[in-house]
Amino acid sequence: MSKGSRNISRKSDRPFGKAIWDQARRIALQYRVILEREPGGFLARAIEMPNVIVHGSSPNQCEKKAREALGFAVATLIDQGRAPPLAVKKRVAQVNVRLTAEEKLFLEETARREGFKGLSDFIRHLALAHTMKRTA
Repeated sequence: MSKGSRNISRKSDRPFGKAIWDQARRIALQYRVILEREPGGFLARAIEMPNVIVHGSSPNQCEKKAREALGFAVATLIDQGRAPPLAVKKRVAQVNVRLTAEEKLFLEETARREGFKGLSDFIRHLALAHTMKRTA
């Protein structure tokens, strides 16, 4: 197994002490991960650390890999005595969208087929991806 592909979540492979790794994982869990659909899967990056980019075959796998990569990046900063970026505030705002029963069913089926956990994640992904493309 190459050094770059080893699983950092296993204790024996962790290059950081337990305290640093635990702190880094807590911080990384607070980061907002944005998923983008790409040919063959998804790309994920965090708003707080946009240079940490991972690819996954499904949204869930991609987010999991992103959290691990973000934890490693945060642990590196902490280990170097640098402060990691502060997390963007948690999602607290809610938007209600009225749909017909048929529209909801169609969107739920599409969300499942695309690999999303639920309709809300799917709609948020599409809206943010569309908005980011228009502002880029």
